[in-house]
Amino acid sequence: MLTRAIRTMAALAVGAVILGGCAPPPGPLPDPIISCHTMGGPIAYDPPASNAGVDVTITSLPGFEIEGCTPMTSALTYSAEVTNVVAVLPAFTCGAKPEGQVQGTGTGRILWDDGALTRFDLDILGTGSANSWSLVLDFTAGRWAGATATVGMIPSTSVGDCVNVPVTQAVLSNVTPFLVHPA
Repeated sequence: MLTRAIRTMAALAVGAVILGGCAPPPGPLPDPIISCHTMGGPIAYDPPASNAGVDVTITSLPGFEIEGCTPMTSALTYSAEVTNVVAVLPAFTCGAKPEGQVQGTGTGRILWDDGALTRFDLDILGTGSANSWSLVLDFTAGRWAGATATVGMIPSTSVGDCVNVPVTQAVLSNVTPFLVHPA
């Protein structure tokens, strides 16, 4: 009797594996995967940003957030915290940089409000206008690995003006939505 029960359970398990293997693969991710209205927060410069033409490291400070998100997938996430951003701008000087010119690179993390984590590589691009940058994030690990995100940013406030007084801190605000695109 026990042997018959074991055989029945084994047959049911094999059948479940076979039927599970026949399930269709998930469809492609929508484009955009998620769209967020607001991104921004405080950053620090080390050494302070000026026209000295030295390498400047930018780090995110607590309170750098993404909010007002509209998810297009089953991942129901509506906000996130951007943390551990470290980016280096080589030989930095103030002023407008040509559109698309890479001004610096870095890495960081996004901790989504549902607990998921995304790690990213970051390119900081010139826009042709002073005090304006385009950020391009390549998601390297975690949620939506392989995806990319773009957002235009400007400083809404700063400690210093970069020309007369070096900038030690700033608060960045987006000027375009934060859009995540599938790989």
